[in-house]
Amino acid sequence: VLPAAGYQMDRLLQLMDVVESDLSPTACVECRAKPRMHLNPEFVEEHCRRDEHLFMLVMHELYHVILGHTRLFDRVTSLHNLVFDAVINSMLCHEFPEPVYSEFFCKLNDWDSFPGRLLRPPP
Repeated sequence: VLPAAGYQMDRLLQLMDVVESDLSPTACVECRAKPRMHLNPEFVEEHCRRDEHLFMLVMHELYHVILGHTRLFDRVTSLHNLVFDAVINSMLCHEFPEPVYSEFFCKLNDWDSFPGRLLRPPP
């Protein structure tokens, strides 16, 4: 799913373990000495219909670690997480603008709702 020659793959393997888990209804990063990424297999099966969608999900969680979101606050609030998610999704859609990638966020977040409009590119 991740480009083997890209910096993302090396960084991912250095930073965290990746496990299937129902710890989150979607995916999350567990903050530990070595962070652990939890991917909910039901969410992945339902919403990651393409490899590119799984790539965006994994990259989204990885960016939380790379950008330091797991260390900024003692306790992350829902508002913090919403802002983090909006910034990360915007960065990913800018870096991977092709519809095959951005449609992952479009299918999950309705343009006509809040906070959906913040979490996806415009139509």
